Amino acid sequence: MLNTHTITKFIGLGLFFLGYWTITGFLELETRFVLSFSVSGFLFILFDFLNFGLERLKKSKQITKYLIYKLKAYKYSSQIALLLSVLSIVVLPHLPIKWESEIILQINDSIVLLGLGIVMFLIGLKSDAEFDDMLDRIKAVTNNIHEPEERHNKSLKQLEIELEDIKRLLNEKSNKI
Repeated sequence: MLNTHTITKFIGLGLFFLGYWTITGFLELETRFVLSFSVSGFLFILFDFLNFGLERLKKSKQITKYLIYKLKAYKYSSQIALLLSVLSIVVLPHLPIKWESEIILQINDSIVLLGLGIVMFLIGLKSDAEFDDMLDRIKAVTNNIHEPEERHNKSLKQLEIELEDIKRLLNEKSNKI
């Protein structure tokens, strides 16, 4: 079944082939297209970074007014980044700009480096988050292992108390007889 994830994968595959054909000399991309892909890639990375932050915020245990504002800010910022990413591929190459100017080439280089920096930072954040989640799961499993033992001990103590009460009642009844 086709869905948005499938479309995203196919677009990624198409861009992969575009890069491959450019490296092999089969295609030559104009600067305007390279810049539009660089801007789009940067904005997609920014979108992923903002979504990561949003997902971490959703796991917060305390809901405050500040948290709600922060969640909304992350949500809308990520949506804007996604929209601009798509627009940069569709609209940017058709704008009347001097594409071969030095400033455009500097912007392209800067965007690539900024995007790579965010990717590397995001990989580190996601690794830290996975490690923290793993520790939380280990703590939960450890608590679940010790909890039944504690409940068993409490139940055993409760049963001993009830048994003593029954013995006392029986003694009282037998003394009356």
